Amino acid sequence: MVQLPPPHVLFTFLIIFLSIALRKWKKIHNNNGTVLELPPSPKRLPFIGNLHQMRGSHPHHTLSNLAKRHGPIMSLQLGEILAIVISSPEAAKEILKTHELAFAQRPKFAHLDAVMYKNCSLIFSPYGEYWRQIRKICVLELLSMKKVASFRYIREQEAWNMIKAIGDFEGKTFNLSKLVSSLLMNLTARAAFGERCKHRDDFVSFIEELAQLSEWFKLCDLFPSMKFLRNTSRVKTAWERLHGKINDILNHIIEDHKAKHEIAISHENKAPMGEDLVDVLLNLHKTKEFHFLITMDVIKNVIMEMFLAGTDTSFTVIEWAMSEILRNPRVMQKAQLEVRSHLNGKCWVEESDVQSLMYLKAIIKETLRLHPPGALVPREARENCKVMGYDIPSNAKIIINTWGIGRDPNYWPSPEEFRPERFVESSVDFRGNSFEYIPFGGGRRMCPGINFGIASIELPLAQLLYHFDWELGDGKRLPHELDMEETSGLTAQRKNPLVLTAKTHIKFSNKEM
Repeated sequence: MVQLPPPHVLFTFLIIFLSIALRKWKKIHNNNGTVLELPPSPKRLPFIGNLHQMRGSHPHHTLSNLAKRHGPIMSLQLGEILAIVISSPEAAKEILKTHELAFAQRPKFAHLDAVMYKNCSLIFSPYGEYWRQIRKICVLELLSMKKVASFRYIREQEAWNMIKAIGDFEGKTFNLSKLVSSLLMNLTARAAFGERCKHRDDFVSFIEELAQLSEWFKLCDLFPSMKFLRNTSRVKTAWERLHGKINDILNHIIEDHKAKHEIAISHENKAPMGEDLVDVLLNLHKTKEFHFLITMDVIKNVIMEMFLAGTDTSFTVIEWAMSEILRNPRVMQKAQLEVRSHLNGKCWVEESDVQSLMYLKAIIKETLRLHPPGALVPREARENCKVMGYDIPSNAKIIINTWGIGRDPNYWPSPEEFRPERFVESSVDFRGNSFEYIPFGGGRRMCPGINFGIASIELPLAQLLYHFDWELGDGKRLPHELDMEETSGLTAQRKNPLVLTAKTHIKFSNKEM
């Protein structure tokens, strides 16, 4: 008699066989049973798919390495989720321009869905009439060139406060990252909430808690059918508490603004002109055209998203720009010569001065190429579509590797080298028309806050280069000794803060801004 393997071995082989069979069936059929030709994929394991190949703390690096073996468009099975990874300018153009409407949607993420206000998001709302209207308001009313220019005095005051704080550390080692973070938190809070917002610290605390709790929900996003992961009492309670916390903060901010409006009306018999972003939204809420669209929950959600996006992006770019400048003394010397020659001994850098600093602007562009704030840009297929000859089924998640595209040697000679000169005479820009360079994404879902973000980067960086000469702290002396390690996750920020020593080169005025 033939000796059969033990039952547990037979069961294991059965599970593997069924998983492989099901995987192959899904690979070649859609819901209607027609044959699909998905993009190439690495070998998958039962249940987890390609998750084992995503080990490591830097997913944008991992995906770039996989793309070198499997091509500029590839498919990955991440748990229950089919992901299509885009790793070349040609493939990105297909997603962001050729088939733009088919991919004009962002996927939802469990941790953000848990804390956002239902059906009120600008960033993650489905493509449709609500999204079109709310984006139009953001582009024309909240983040227009005119509105961004109106915040010039805030940017100059906060940059001045940072320069004074650095001056207090003359010759001493200090944490530049902390001062830059404080600058951008203050700047964004004042633009969004007003001159005397007393809730900034509460908002910062909320952001820190959100980042900590979001780690748990990564598993929920990969296995959405396992709802118990999201609904465990401990996690659910934590999210309900966090949502309650931000709701209280935002309610206080809105009530403060309403009270300010009432006082203005009683004294002047008219409502004040909108100054900060909350004022603008409350004024729109009062109009017949937008009264039903701009609800209190929409106002709260827009405030929250703009604060989260407005601080994170600019901080990442300034921190990496200073890091690359410090690692490249030639770039440092050239940048300082430009700004110091142009200002010719002035005691203060004004925003109007920055417009003539072409090399500084090239440094920012080169920083965005090597260190895009959103290293991976997510999209979702709204319908079945064919891209570069491959079938992309509806609801597939799209991951555009902007970090990898910015280092494509077919478009960027010596791609790992920090060389701002490549942008000095180039027409390539970050407005979404050059698909080899998309640090802010592209198409309809492109970041609407580019003007606000760039304005928040240029002036502080010019001030840092103009007023101070820089040396590495923590006992480091040579440029190549500077640590350039990234954080884990999707934002690709510096893992460790910039600890430096500053020596005043151009004395700054003691006047109060």
